[in-house]
Amino acid sequence: MSRRSSLFAWTTMLLIGGLTTACGIPAEDTAQIIDEPRPELFETVPETTSTTQPPGAAVNLRLYWHTDRDILVVVNRAYSESPSIQEALDVLTQGPSLEEQGRNPTTFIQRKFNVSLAPRYLSLNIETGEAVIQVADEALFREDSDRRIAASEIVCTALQFRNIDSITIVDSLGTIPLTDLDAEPIDGPAMAVHYDDCMPPEIPSAEDQTEDDDG
Repeated sequence: MSRRSSLFAWTTMLLIGGLTTACGIPAEDTAQIIDEPRPELFETVPETTSTTQPPGAAVNLRLYWHTDRDILVVVNRAYSESPSIQEALDVLTQGPSLEEQGRNPTTFIQRKFNVSLAPRYLSLNIETGEAVIQVADEALFREDSDRRIAASEIVCTALQFRNIDSITIVDSLGTIPLTDLDAEPIDGPAMAVHYDDCMPPEIPSAEDQTEDDDG
């Protein structure tokens, strides 16, 4: 092969290689470089009324508290892994965080039972869906004539867990009789239906309030 022919062949190979690279077709046995992620993928998700989720959070634990006017408040707290029912009862007992309280200063979210109640998950009957939660004797929960609000916080928080359909609260003396939100005795274990399905009351709109005032 002449020198001129060799030079022509070499030039042709360079042109083919350049076209291959320009068209984005990876040559055989060559490393493929992945483009850097777009900057918008790292933008923070806008904060909602629920707790801002930490990186990788996948589970929202619903915590049931009340306002100072005994209006039910549901707070979502984000977790990267599903908490146990006992962990839920522990954080419920601790009450809302400062950040959760500060979201709406007019709400005055608060726990409606004494810390000494120390609710403890005991057992679950898989067949009936009845879970048993024990409270400490020193909290005198059995003697509390208005324990319905505190009970609703414990019951509603526990009912969100899988296979749990009803709650019985006990102390060392046995089952503690509970009442619903209307102070009517509950026959058997407590369920969501006894506490308005654990749903916060609807806030009337401005139009509804205007109509009431006009009436």
